[in-house]
Amino acid sequence: PSSVVDLLIQLLADPDEIVRDRAQRSIHIIGPDDRQLEAIVGLLHDERMDVRTEVAGNLISSFGGRLKRAEQGFFDLLQSPETPHEMGDDLLMALADMPPSPERIANLTELLRDEHLTFRAAEALLEMGLDEVHPILEVLQSPECTEFQGVCQAIGSLHHAIDEASTEAISRYRTLADAVLPPLIDALCHEESDVRDYSAYAIHGLRSLAAPATESLGQLLNDPSDSVRLQAIEAVGSIGTAAACAELSTVLDHESNETRCEVAKALGYCISASEAIPALLRLLDDRNADVQAAALESLDRFGSRALPALDRCRHLLQADDAWLRKWAANVIGAIGPDALVAEPDLCEACR
Repeated sequence: PSSVVDLLIQLLADPDEIVRDRAQRSIHIIGPDDRQLEAIVGLLHDERMDVRTEVAGNLISSFGGRLKRAEQGFFDLLQSPETPHEMGDDLLMALADMPPSPERIANLTELLRDEHLTFRAAEALLEMGLDEVHPILEVLQSPECTEFQGVCQAIGSLHHAIDEASTEAISRYRTLADAVLPPLIDALCHEESDVRDYSAYAIHGLRSLAAPATESLGQLLNDPSDSVRLQAIEAVGSIGTAAACAELSTVLDHESNETRCEVAKALGYCISASEAIPALLRLLDDRNADVQAAALESLDRFGSRALPALDRCRHLLQADDAWLRKWAANVIGAIGPDALVAEPDLCEACR
């Protein structure tokens, strides 16, 4: 009844925060109309943080980014040091879902300067589309600034969305990649190893859309910094082209076991089996068992195309290392009917 709702609206101003909280929950369950929503949105400025976060959570779960009237309250909550980190994530995603506006872009740009919010603010701007990434580009063009790491992390986190994107969405991400790659490629040459590391991570998130960065990343495969070198290997592997595979093949004999192991893993993501498999066959003869195991795991991804590795896999069924024997058997199984000649070896390994 409207009389009950009127009473609940009055209780939103009750001096007891528990009463205010229960009142807004009740209105939320009933299903608020515009008048009640206005009163609930007002609680985003409540003196109690637990009330503000409860209200924000309910508004987000019901309306997501459709409730523009809550926008300023969301931004105020984001700027409060008391707001829980998880709530900050939800608030920024709700803001990203709202139709772009100059005010929202300005507010998110301001949040980019807060080291605790840079990552999520950048994510929100990236989610809003190419027209809203100008603040992102400004940060990428100044790699010495404190926001650079958070922005690179946000770009790097796009890999999940790109992996699952539709044809239409991939077109949008390709346009985004074309915009952010030039400053990221420039940053790969920066004198600070952290900047090179962050840049390589960001490029890794763009997957095959980062193909223009292949050669520049290849120059980091022998970087003196372990972290940069390993991140560059992962980024090159995620590009996955024949050219990327050729770059990885230049460090098959690197002195670091960890480096060769990461190269073996990265080769498993190359789409060109004709380039990747010869390199992986070389790594099967590596002196380090971890490198050999990583090469076998990558070969397993190629299925029947891994047939050239059959003889080596049959030999590795007799290895002392149980992990090598396991992965060798896996690769033989992945090869399929063409590997029937290895049946006696598999039976012997089972004894």
